[in-house]
Amino acid sequence: MSRFFSSTVKAANSLKWELNGTTKDVKSLLEDVEVAINKAPGLAVKVEKGVVNGDPHSTTRADGTVDPIHISGVLGIGNLKRSNRATSFHYYPDTGYTIFSNPKYAPVRLDQTLSVTDSPYSTQLQGQIPAHQQAPEWKWDEAAQRYKYWNGTEWIWQEQS
Repeated sequence: MSRFFSSTVKAANSLKWELNGTTKDVKSLLEDVEVAINKAPGLAVKVEKGVVNGDPHSTTRADGTVDPIHISGVLGIGNLKRSNRATSFHYYPDTGYTIFSNPKYAPVRLDQTLSVTDSPYSTQLQGQIPAHQQAPEWKWDEAAQRYKYWNGTEWIWQEQS
C-alpha cells in the first residue's frame, strides 16, 4: 500500500474518527487524511473529529466517467450535521490526493514513498485517474471563490458539493 504520511506529523494530530458503515481496515488511509488536514492552511484548527462513510470505493458518475477508489466523509468539531462541519473530503489512496468540498481549502497531494502500483487499490483503477487528480498546481480564483488549474486546454475547477 502506498504510504503518504510522516510519523512525526501523525503523532502530532490524532482525530476522533467515527466509521459509518465502514467494514474494511482504513486506519492507514485515515492517517493520510490527517496529514492532508495539517497541510491545508487553516483547516486543522477547525477539525477535531471525522466521520468516514462506507468502505473505499469507486463511483460511476452520471456522464459514465469513473471516480477512482477513494474514501469519503466529513470533518469538523462536535455535531458534524450542523454549522460545526468544516468540510467534506474525498481521499484517493493511489494518488495521495485529498479533495475538500469547501473551496477555502485547496486540494492536497501527499508525497508518496511507494509506487502507486504498490497499492492494493491500484488494480481497480484501470488507468482511470481523472485529470483533476493529476493537476500540478491549483490556483485560487477570488471571483469564483474556489480553486482551479489549467490543463493546457481549459480551466478545471474544484468540485463543489
